[in-house]
Amino acid sequence: MRDQQRLSAEESEGLALLYSLQWAVSLNLSRVFLEGDCRVITDYLNGGQNAYWLANKAADLLAKKASSSYIVMDDIWMDSPPSFLYDQLVCDNINVTEAMA
Repeated sequence: MRDQQRLSAEESEGLALLYSLQWAVSLNLSRVFLEGDCRVITDYLNGGQNAYWLANKAADLLAKKASSSYIVMDDIWMDSPPSFLYDQLVCDNINVTEAMA
C-alpha cells in the first residue's frame, strides 16, 4: 500500500472486498452478499459483464465517508449499521424489493 497517500477507488474497493471476505471466512459464513461502489471491481467480479446498479447509494455513501476520514479496522457493525448509513439502507432495500416484485 502506498505510504501516506490516498488510495484510488479500485484500491479502496479491492481492500474492502479482501477484508470483508476474510472476515466472512473467519465467521464461517457460507452465503455472503457484497455491495460495492467501484464499477471496475464489480464488473470484474461479474465475469467482465456490466453490473446492474439497482441500489448503490448506500455503498456510495459509505465510500465517501471512508475517503473523507481514517478508517479504524476494528470498527465492525454486526447487529446494526452505523447511524449515518441506516436511512439509505432502508431506501435501497425498498428499491430492490420493488424491482424484484
